[in-house]
Amino acid sequence: MRAAVLATFFVCAVVFASSSKEKLAAELIDLSLHGATELKTFHTAFQRMIASNDKLPKSHKDRIVGIVKEKMNKEKIEALYRPVYVEYYTEADLKGLIAFYKSPLGQKYVKADSQIRARLHQVGMEYGQRVLAEIAVEIQKASLPNPPKDN
Repeated sequence: MRAAVLATFFVCAVVFASSSKEKLAAELIDLSLHGATELKTFHTAFQRMIASNDKLPKSHKDRIVGIVKEKMNKEKIEALYRPVYVEYYTEADLKGLIAFYKSPLGQKYVKADSQIRARLHQVGMEYGQRVLAEIAVEIQKASLPNPPKDN
């Protein structure tokens, strides 16, 4: 009997802790706005793509837009993200991150994050193009009938 009571207590404690972590994860996702920022970017790009497709009848465009609104909303994305946050963060981690995002520095981070990521993507792409151009020159040199000798 005592073992059954202890087992029930343990199961309840695990369920409560899991529920608590999930609530904290949901709060963190909401505060960090990563899902919302990504959704805004996705929706904007998607709307441009649909609007520029002249071959697609309006009824199909409307149906596709409806699917996107239904499937790609904040609640659906949060439900996808929440288990990942719960898996990788402890309850203390989640509380600390929430405190950070509520702080002035955290708010500054949220406001600048999407712009920083966009800029980092741009810088990375430009750098990658320069490196690829350099590699292309080396490949071209090696393909010559009399390639230059290595020193």
